[in-house]
Amino acid sequence: MTITRFAVVACLLTVLGWAPAQAQSNDDAEILAAIKTMFDGLAARDTAMMSTVLDPNARLVQTFTRDGGPGYRSVGMDQFLAGIGGE
Repeated sequence: MTITRFAVVACLLTVLGWAPAQAQSNDDAEILAAIKTMFDGLAARDTAMMSTVLDPNARLVQTFTRDGGPGYRSVGMDQFLAGIGGE
């Protein structure tokens, strides 16, 4: 999976993770601001910026097929951000 696809999945997970709290406040501006922050951080490779909108306890799961069978890889936010920052 390319870093771009990985980043899009991360962004979607971030938004979905915020959905219950945001649905209660019904504040679309906050949701859009979080998405913008995430994408701005990705474009700038600014992991500190991205950290402000990511839940540090979240995990990203990549699925794939290897040797004809399903597989997966799970990474925490720290590992994801390290990959974005080139660490």
